[in-house]
Amino acid sequence: MKAEIYFDGACMPYNPGGVASYGYIIKAFNRPKITGCGIAAERGTNNIAEYTALIKALARALEVGVTEAVVRGDSQLAINQMNGIYAVKSPNIMPLWRRARGLASKFKKIRFEWVPREKNSEADALSTKAYVEHMEQKPKIRAREIKPSEIRRISREVFKVRRYQVIISSEGKTHTCSCTCPFFLKMQSYRLHKRSGVRIRCKHIFAVERYLEERDGKHSKK
Repeated sequence: MKAEIYFDGACMPYNPGGVASYGYIIKAFNRPKITGCGIAAERGTNNIAEYTALIKALARALEVGVTEAVVRGDSQLAINQMNGIYAVKSPNIMPLWRRARGLASKFKKIRFEWVPREKNSEADALSTKAYVEHMEQKPKIRAREIKPSEIRRISREVFKVRRYQVIISSEGKTHTCSCTCPFFLKMQSYRLHKRSGVRIRCKHIFAVERYLEERDGKHSKK
């Protein structure tokens, strides 16, 4: 079976030392698209994320019976190292490169191609999704600490949660939110978050979203 494989990794909110996440897509003729994403390391680098994405993608492709593959990614380092153009010098990358090469050797035919980021958007989105879900785990749980009585609606889109102001607005499929709490403001200040368009929700935003869901649920039962 032939397939196109796309992989991508990211390290946010800073690189190195941030949370390394990965995403991949396997497109085989006449078969449903296969996707995967997750966290590569709590304290990693962009290169660790990229190689983890590549390893996960190759392993999954072999599992589903892919024998010939064109592998595409926007990491020039990983692609050129897999093609033998660049030497592998980092001791952190060497075992990952060896693992990727070992998996690659199991394919009947395999080719590695570099693509610009805009042509790798699906894998990039999966990597970002994994990162956002990871970063929002704790705020989502901590939102349960906030009681409905601590939420006051100021206007259609503006809420007061404890001493912070939360704004939640929706237009069609576009959903935007903001909060004046230190956690939310800090998350929005990181350069890599701004560049990637990442917005990490805080516990106050989650509390308002739960409040609105419960209110809508009550209205639908009437």
